[in-house]
Amino acid sequence: MNRPPKKRQTHYFVLWGILLQIMYVNIIAAEPLPDTIEINPNFKKVEIGSKCLLRTGPAFTRFMQTDSSWKAASSNNISLTPDEIHWIFGLLKNTSLNDEGLKLYLNHIQTGPMHLYVLVDGKLIVSEITGSILPLSQRATKDRTLSFPLRIPAGKTAEFYIRSQRREIAMTISLLLSNPLSDKSLPWEDTTLLIALSFIAVVFLTAIMMMAYAPSKNTMYFLIYILFGLLYVMAASGYGSLYLWSSMPWFEENAAAFLAAASICGLLGFSKNILQLNKEYRRINFMINAFMLIYPLVTLTGFALYFDKLKPGVYSAFMNIMYLFLLILFFTILYISAYKAMQKKQKEYYWFVIIFSFFAFLSIVTILFETGIWEYNYKTHVIFLITSSVPQMTLTLLFLINKLVATLKQRTREVEEVRAESDKILLSRQLRISRELHDEVGATLSGVAMYSHLTKTQLQSQDLAGVENSLNIMQDSSAQMVNKLNDIVWLINPDKSSLPDIIQRLEEYARNMAATKNMEVKVNVSEDIKQMPLSMEQRRNIYLFCKEAINNAVKYSEGTLLQLKVVQEKDIIVFSVIDNGKGFDATTVRKGNGLNSLQQRAQEMNGIYQVITSAEKGTQIICTIKPVIQV
Repeated sequence: MNRPPKKRQTHYFVLWGILLQIMYVNIIAAEPLPDTIEINPNFKKVEIGSKCLLRTGPAFTRFMQTDSSWKAASSNNISLTPDEIHWIFGLLKNTSLNDEGLKLYLNHIQTGPMHLYVLVDGKLIVSEITGSILPLSQRATKDRTLSFPLRIPAGKTAEFYIRSQRREIAMTISLLLSNPLSDKSLPWEDTTLLIALSFIAVVFLTAIMMMAYAPSKNTMYFLIYILFGLLYVMAASGYGSLYLWSSMPWFEENAAAFLAAASICGLLGFSKNILQLNKEYRRINFMINAFMLIYPLVTLTGFALYFDKLKPGVYSAFMNIMYLFLLILFFTILYISAYKAMQKKQKEYYWFVIIFSFFAFLSIVTILFETGIWEYNYKTHVIFLITSSVPQMTLTLLFLINKLVATLKQRTREVEEVRAESDKILLSRQLRISRELHDEVGATLSGVAMYSHLTKTQLQSQDLAGVENSLNIMQDSSAQMVNKLNDIVWLINPDKSSLPDIIQRLEEYARNMAATKNMEVKVNVSEDIKQMPLSMEQRRNIYLFCKEAINNAVKYSEGTLLQLKVVQEKDIIVFSVIDNGKGFDATTVRKGNGLNSLQQRAQEMNGIYQVITSAEKGTQIICTIKPVIQV
């Protein structure tokens, strides 16, 4: 058997060794290698997400080139799925002669516990923890967008590992390495958010003043919308967990979702009220009312995430259903607003068309973010947060102010109309009183003057009987004039404006009149008679009607009993003047004896006038009225 020479065998072994080495190098080269981030004395800040490697798994394993579980990040914005433990790895090299103190920003405001580990020469030199659901005192820093402090020794290369886990909700972090000594400027994101929060706070104070000045369901719903909207923006911007509820990590776990739900319910309540859905679209109104009850209750269950009381995926599923219904309601309100504005020519609803067009646009933007067509990061988060709150709140405020101004103008016109009507009524009353004074007092005084001249003549002619008669006439006329003046003064006295006051006055008059004919007087008033304030015209007509009926009964009835009955049934009042006299035949009697006057006064009160009488069976004069209560 022929064998190859020994030198040829050695050559084969060398070739196989070179081939294996090439294969090994290719395998190693196929594994991702992180880009080393160099830190020099002029270093300010840089986004490092795309220079990192990612893996998932519960255990910490140090990076090795042969470990295929590490994958390169595709961009500076790192998306982390929920309910998994994620690891982020990167290399930092300090090329300066001094130790460098840096900050590693996560640029996210709602995270679970985030751990940072830094290794130099295989030794752990930094171990920090932060996260929005940690109390502020336990966080590595007090930065709004969450950060870690770290120090890299001079001339050393450091490995950093970030461990992240978030329950139920995915998140996107954008790692930014910054030198706090050389980069002291306030980021534009913070400036923009502070301006937006200040503006919303002013809107909230305006809402409080509007609620105090013009309380209504509209202003109440608007106040709820703005109050919880302000708190939502604080939660979604990170300022809430820093300054308001930093000691309540359980609240921070789901604060943004709950506060957003409460704010949206305020807006829905405001919208359904303004659009009057309860009158024209009752089913839609019912759906909104049901949603306003269910939506906040569903978000309340999200707080159980902090205590691990919910199975993974349950809360997200319920919230997705709520978001779907909310989207349907937004587009429904947009359609109704557009229909009212364009078809029914109700121009004020163009405000709602614009407001809910914003929401429709933002819904589309949200879908683009969720599907990854548009990249979501901390910068777009600020823009999205402000555009989803400030324009709508501003437009809603302007709409409400415009509506209140229109209401005030309408009320001003109504007040002016009422004032003009009151002036007319007052002038009419003044003219009537002047006519009464002229007719009653003037005529009486003229008669007194005439009889005084006659008395003078009678005295000169020694006609003592004539003098006595003239003096009696003047005395009677003066007494009548005093009584009429008393009636006029009493009727215009606002302190005597109630129904019991009128009844008391009529009772006094009835007893005085009946005493001249020795008639017995009975007054029957229902026990539930109310202190009903009446206008001057009502008092005058009621009083004069009953007075005239009493006067007729005393003069013409020849009876022995006079009754005044007043019965009140709800808002109906029945006045009755009854005697047991001789009566009369209402079909044949002449319309004299004040009957025409009684009927006219009943008509002036919009009352029902009745006369019940027959020969030898007495007479009942009845007036049924429904007075318009006035002060």
